[in-house]
Amino acid sequence: MNTPTQIIVTVFTTKRLDCWVAYCPALKLYGFSQDSEGAALDDFDKSIEIFLEVQHEIGKIDETLTTLGWKRNKEAYSAPARRFTSTVSPFRGEGARSNNRKIPIPA
Repeated sequence: MNTPTQIIVTVFTTKRLDCWVAYCPALKLYGFSQDSEGAALDDFDKSIEIFLEVQHEIGKIDETLTTLGWKRNKEAYSAPARRFTSTVSPFRGEGARSNNRKIPIPA
């Protein structure tokens, strides 16, 4: 079985008080910025890059993603079904956005 080379995650963004927040419920990761939504997404990208690098280094990517509810089918990972819990609810109001991002998995 080949190892997947990327995952696709949904990232929600919103502005809270003086800070932009980017959140991925499927990985329970955040990014923040006081400057802009784009800067919050850049911070999120750094967070997920570090997260995946560490999981790769310790040989736990499969185990960690499975623990977070991800499924591996053949050569791809599937994100867990989205549940709008209290952690996602703030990202559903006015001005909130979501987008899908393709994230490379370290080899």
